[in-house]
Amino acid sequence: QLACPLAVTQFTASDDLKTKSKRALKSVISKCVHLPALEPLLHPEAPLNILKYIVNQFAKVLPHDVQARREFVTSGGLARMQEIAAEPGSKLKEYIDTVNACYPEEIVRYYSPHYAKTFDEKNCDLSSTSNSLNTNFCACFFLFVYEKNKKKK
Repeated sequence: QLACPLAVTQFTASDDLKTKSKRALKSVISKCVHLPALEPLLHPEAPLNILKYIVNQFAKVLPHDVQARREFVTSGGLARMQEIAAEPGSKLKEYIDTVNACYPEEIVRYYSPHYAKTFDEKNCDLSSTSNSLNTNFCACFFLFVYEKNKKKK
């Protein structure tokens, strides 16, 4: 856990500490290009003003790094990002849309929170471990084929 987010959101901290913490956190996040280091901070319950900077960094790096896009899917980052409730028209929503644009629409829909319910309604059992691993493999394979075809064009 980072101390900066706590100081930024803590009401008892002094204004000076909040300002310095916020500035330091923005600086650290904006310089971080190793996305697995940022993934633990990508959580739907995290403060939206902090999530905005985290998701922005993903939006900057993912469009240019194929391997990072694959790792983001397999690590569960894309699924967690779909759980974030961003207001339409906000910067956070804009950054999420930028990340989602890096993937085929089917992949984004697959990792959305309501997709499993749609699958359950079609009599598919995603609760078993083998089926979950199988569908995750299929999604990654689809992403790999999509990236290959995208390069050929």
